[in-house]
Amino acid sequence: MLKKNILCTIFTAALLAAVLLLSLHFKEPSSGSFFPAAFSFSGGSGRVSISCERVILNKGDTEAVIVFSSPDYSYVKVDDRVYQGSYTEKTSTFRIPAVLDSEFTVKGCTTAMSTPHEIEYRLFVSLDRDKTLKDPPDGADKDKAEDREEIKTGVRARAAEGFSDSEAPDIPGHSFIKRLEPEFARYFDVFYYDGGLKCVAVADGSFYLCIPDGKEVPEGLPDNVTVIKAPQKIYVAATGAMSLFDALGAVDRIGFSGTEEKGWYIDAPKDAMKNGSLIFAGKYSAPDYELLLKGGADLSVESTMILHSPETAEKLRSIGIPVFTDYSSYEDTAAGKGEWIYAYAAMLDKEKEADRAFKKTLDAMKEYEGYQKSGKSAAFFYINNGGLAIIRGDRDYITDLIIRGGAGNAFAGAGEASGDSAGISLSMESFYEMACDADFIIYNTTIDGSVSSREELLKKSEVLKDFKAVKNDDIFLLGKEFYQSTDRLYELSGDINKIINGSTEDLTFLKKAE
Repeated sequence: MLKKNILCTIFTAALLAAVLLLSLHFKEPSSGSFFPAAFSFSGGSGRVSISCERVILNKGDTEAVIVFSSPDYSYVKVDDRVYQGSYTEKTSTFRIPAVLDSEFTVKGCTTAMSTPHEIEYRLFVSLDRDKTLKDPPDGADKDKAEDREEIKTGVRARAAEGFSDSEAPDIPGHSFIKRLEPEFARYFDVFYYDGGLKCVAVADGSFYLCIPDGKEVPEGLPDNVTVIKAPQKIYVAATGAMSLFDALGAVDRIGFSGTEEKGWYIDAPKDAMKNGSLIFAGKYSAPDYELLLKGGADLSVESTMILHSPETAEKLRSIGIPVFTDYSSYEDTAAGKGEWIYAYAAMLDKEKEADRAFKKTLDAMKEYEGYQKSGKSAAFFYINNGGLAIIRGDRDYITDLIIRGGAGNAFAGAGEASGDSAGISLSMESFYEMACDADFIIYNTTIDGSVSSREELLKKSEVLKDFKAVKNDDIFLLGKEFYQSTDRLYELSGDINKIINGSTEDLTFLKKAE
């Protein structure tokens, strides 16, 4: 009997130890940020997608950072509690309470309709307990040890450090020859090798090896090198890149657009879509994968908006379509933004065409410089659905264009944009203090299309009625074609100089608000 009791005690102790070990192994982390293992949503009209950037655990509380592919969501409501968001030019981001491994309901308030309207969504999120934000996401290169959060906050710092010859990746069987050394651009570089191979380096740590027609892909490439093989059917979701392809005479190399025909304001893509050579294949966050596969898409060119939809980029890569992210919107001069033409020239083997096209940019830069400082200032901004004024930083290509035109920047000293946004958010109090006495208002209708007149602008905020520019009727609107005209940006400086000298005739990108 005693022996039986001893055996029972030993068995019970072993069982308890096993349970303890299992509980420790599967213990829910008490705190930290994690990649979601799975995320899905339902509800809405299907026009707006939702992604989950991360899951945050804090001593028993669970939160999710969700991103709507629209800037028009003023708040999210969970259990009748309202949560405010942060905004970029095309997204609304919210940090909300979440339930793991079970559907839960939220309501998002959109202002895209004639009146604000709450839309109900069902969300499902599952935690990836093995992937904290200190780890790279699945499929990422282990040597980079970079994740989405680091990409968003660290790109500008890496660009400021610059590139060096030593960063040229080792391409087996090919010798490094030279480096492009961009004169103005800070966020990309091109390395040249024998055999006609080129490697585009981007400040997020990515390398893209461009293989010309008739050349073989070298064996034994580093894991962090993405191969681009002379693309013939490109999917362009970055609208600003289209004018650069046009300047290279390479619109025929683009088979798919992330923008519908009605969303284009420059001729080349509109004409191509009318004749059927360019097909709409879904927006950047919701491409038609089947159409791209059947159509033979061999490259996806994305803007930094793809950072809000990393699962889309991973899906494109998984079906064999390389993803190139264009960071030109981060450049602090229009020449730097235009110099990205050499990144695309490397992919298409069109360096001579790039030389000719970029010379036009430099000629325009010289044409629209040397304007005398007028002593007048311009306030360039838009007001988002959260009631914040979104301005441009001190080191920004639009700010540079305004100053080149002879006007001062009303927001001088505001600093630089950070993270993945090109803009800086200001409260109405700070905005009023900095811009109330500005001589001109330039409203960014490219982002906020709800404003087309003086009356509609004043509806955005009552404080505007006290602004000097409003009282003097010096309100101008930036046209939607501006961001799609990367090869013509310096003409905005000409517009600025005209309006500060009292002329509203023959403006390219600006229109006076009536």
